[in-house]
Amino acid sequence: MGVRLIKTKIFFLFLLLTLILTSGCWSKKEVEELAIVSAIGIDREEINGKPKWRMTFQIFSPQASSTEGAQGSQSGKVWTVPSVGETLDDARMNLNTRTPRVIFAAHATSIVIGEETARTTNLTEIVDYLLRHKEFRLRNWLLVTKGTAFNMLAVKPELEQNVAAAELDNIIKKTSQRISKAT
Repeated sequence: MGVRLIKTKIFFLFLLLTLILTSGCWSKKEVEELAIVSAIGIDREEINGKPKWRMTFQIFSPQASSTEGAQGSQSGKVWTVPSVGETLDDARMNLNTRTPRVIFAAHATSIVIGEETARTTNLTEIVDYLLRHKEFRLRNWLLVTKGTAFNMLAVKPELEQNVAAAELDNIIKKTSQRISKAT
């Protein structure tokens, strides 16, 4: 009986140590350190004779003030900022030079592609990038807009109070129940 009791105590001690050592916040991300993306725009354009990708990010702004800048616009609670790169990943990574926060795209609801980009590039390259990147989810709307994706995301929302991506998401979800298109 004594050996069995010792084995039981050792087992529970091992179980307790395992639970203590394996739990924790080893991959935690503090919300104060994140730049939470609500929508992403993708455009292919020629800059200085070279084809480049321009990704536009609509990021929730921690500030409630409204300011306008030459490279990005901030209205209400979002910051719409473009980033250019040789590849899609390069454009995404170049945004890190403009913000002290970590780009967190898991909450993005819409991926907007400019009309010219959709016509002239292979959409497989864009979809492949989105599927391979761990932060992009399969629940995102993949949309094509007239003009550029930057212009689409820079528009101030008409009905929603703070985020154009939320208004876009609601248009798609609610309009599709009534008619077969959303404009």
